[in-house]
Amino acid sequence: MHNNLVIGFGEFLFDCFPDGRDRPGGAPANFALHAARCGAESVIVTACGADSRGEMLTGIAAGSGVKMVCNVVEYPTGWVKVSGTDNAPTYEIIRPNAWEHIRLSDEIVSLARNAAVFCFGSLCMNAPETRSTICAILGAEGKDIRYKVFDVNLRDDYGKASVRKGLELCNILKLNDYEFILLSMMFNLDSDSEEDTARRFMEMFEIETVIVTAGTRYSAVYTADGTKSVIPTPVVPEDEFVDAVAAGDAFLGAFVASLIDGKTILQAHGRAVSAAAEVCKFQGAGFVEP
Repeated sequence: MHNNLVIGFGEFLFDCFPDGRDRPGGAPANFALHAARCGAESVIVTACGADSRGEMLTGIAAGSGVKMVCNVVEYPTGWVKVSGTDNAPTYEIIRPNAWEHIRLSDEIVSLARNAAVFCFGSLCMNAPETRSTICAILGAEGKDIRYKVFDVNLRDDYGKASVRKGLELCNILKLNDYEFILLSMMFNLDSDSEEDTARRFMEMFEIETVIVTAGTRYSAVYTADGTKSVIPTPVVPEDEFVDAVAAGDAFLGAFVASLIDGKTILQAHGRAVSAAAEVCKFQGAGFVEP
């Protein structure tokens, strides 16, 4: 078994910025990239169209040192319109797109059977065909995966049932402070303190670790064994700050890579905070482009 194999499963696409520049992105792909930069063997599992954008993403992954396993489907390679890219970027998902149609294959099954980490997001859980593939992977095919990471990114038309399924499948939950409040109310888990609410998530869904990121304020990690880590968000100098598009993905990639490298929760959290601050110094996720 590849004890440090990390799978980022889901959308690999182009973030299209207001200034006309396009940057490769997508939370699972960004996650895999930053896990690789922290020493993990990473694979992006996605779907692209038979088009120029799909060919470009294949080359970009290779040039960035991340393996890519890609279904080529009858839908176009995904892209999103990005706006408000200071501390709070917003996204408009363009449909139809390929990553909502990732299909199970022998190659994907083989990867899952040899993975230590499988990271998936709420966007893909909301896409029926891709959700079916995730459920198959995290069923019998991926029973030995150590860390099953659900990265919540609530966008326009998420559904409670798909979010619940993601919570049921994971043992690490990562979400921002707004999503944390929204989901705690959705599942009647809200309480007087963030920590108590996090532990209610753990109890209800049998989750081992809950990660809450709160933008420029702080991030917190709570674990089922009672560990609590809260770190203020470092200030990136104004003359170095570009955007926060992939900050959460860099955080999660560094955090998980640290865990499989044998680091403690506190050590992993510190490394994650540093990675998130660093990615804010350049536009996009940080893929190496031609």
